[in-house]
Parts: sequence; C-alpha cells; structure tokens
Amino acid sequence: MLSKNTSQKDSLNCEEGDRAIADESNDLKLLSAKQERQKIEENAQKLENRIMLLEKERLRMLKKIQGVKRQASEIIKTKQRIQNDQALLKELELKKQEELQMKQHKIQEMKAAIEVRLTSSKSNSRISTITAAKSVKENMQVR
Repeated sequence: MLSKNTSQKDSLNCEEGDRAIADESNDLKLLSAKQERQKIEENAQKLENRIMLLEKERLRMLKKIQGVKRQASEIIKTKQRIQNDQALLKELELKKQEELQMKQHKIQEMKAAIEVRLTSSKSNSRISTITAAKSVKENMQVR
C-alpha cells in the first residue's frame, strides 16, 4: 500500500507540478498578451499623433497654397491693369498725334491763306500806289 500511496503522491505531485507549469505558462501568456496589447496601444497612439501632425501640416500647406493663389491672382490683376493702362496711353498718344497733325495741317492752311491775302494785299497796295503815283504825276503835269 505504501507503494500505492507513494505512487498516488507522486502522481499528485506530478499533477500539481503540471498545473503549476500550466499556470506559469498561462501567466507568461497573459503577461506576453498584456505586453503585446500595450505595445499595440502605444503604436496606435503614435500613429494617431503622427496623423494629427500630418493633418496640421496639410492645413498649413493649404493656407500657404491659398496665399500663393491670392498673390498670383493679384499679380494677374495688376498685369491686366498695367496692360489696360498701356493700351489707354497708346490710344491717347495716337489721338494726340492725330490732333497735332490736324493742327499742323490747319496751321499750314492758315499760312497759305495768309500768304494769299498778303500777296493779294501787296498786289493791291502796289496797284493803289501806282494808281496814286499816276494820279499825282497827272496832277503835276496838269499844273
């Protein structure tokens, strides 16, 4: 019986040892699972933080892009305004040149008319002078 008791005790000790090993194994598995979960949670938090940083950077870039677009739009408007102003200046310059040419033409016409009147006046003056001279000469001869 002793050997039976001993064998039962040995069997019980073996079972307890197996249970202890199984419990230890389960504890290790639980610890490993807990560590794995913590690592996954840390990685998830890191990813979330990285996503937030990237989103902030994206918003900053969008603001910069909007600023550049606004500046480009202002530059385009300024260029168009300058082109319009240059076109108006060119048009005004052409009008001034036309007016100047018209005035010069009018002045030439007036000069020509004055020359004609002057020539006519000189001619009339000569004729009247000659007529007056003839008349004085005749008056002198008659006396």
